[in-house]
Amino acid sequence: MTNELPEGQVVCYDERKEKIRRYFHRSGITARYEYDFGDDWQHLITFEEELPRQGEGMYPRCIDGRR
Repeated sequence: MTNELPEGQVVCYDERKEKIRRYFHRSGITARYEYDFGDDWQHLITFEEELPRQGEGMYPRCIDGRR
């Protein structure tokens, strides 16, 4: 996803209204996610692969992570 913006500006979306499949539709896609309640936590998210569902539950799921 490319957005033509002046340098230093970013597009922000309302996570309550967006569907994650809109952005992560194939392996290798990355996105920066800023979680900010005054702490400015920034995460780099990479969609590595789609796995088959295993039972019920909430999807998508994070199956691994690191600091």
